Amino acid sequence: MSFEDLLHLQNTMGRKAFYRSVVKPQKTTGEGQSGKAGPLEMSSKSPAPFLRKVIASKKTMRRDPRFDDLSGEFKPEVFVNTYKFLDDIKKKEKEIVQKKLRKVRDPELKEKLQKLIHKMVSLGQFWGQCQV
Repeated sequence: MSFEDLLHLQNTMGRKAFYRSVVKPQKTTGEGQSGKAGPLEMSSKSPAPFLRKVIASKKTMRRDPRFDDLSGEFKPEVFVNTYKFLDDIKKKEKEIVQKKLRKVRDPELKEKLQKLIHKMVSLGQFWGQCQV
């Protein structure tokens, strides 16, 4: 049908009747799923159930082992024996930085390495004075 014929038919039948007969009405989907895997449509205006069951999630209890009785008492001898390998690592790192300092000619890098060595020495003195 041409557009002119459609206009003539619309004028003779009336607008509502024309749209009902000629134009296919669009299907309106009610509440439900939009597809097989689509989410379920629900009104946001619907009230919550009266006696809703709320399941409280179990929160994991965090604990600080420094202040917890389960961790036992602090024994300085065990601590020193356990972590004395760190002293060896620190000494090796200090030697490596000193070797780099001797070989470096760049003044900026040399200054950074000197600051690093100073920091290592001062921290070593600090931990040497502290009683564990």
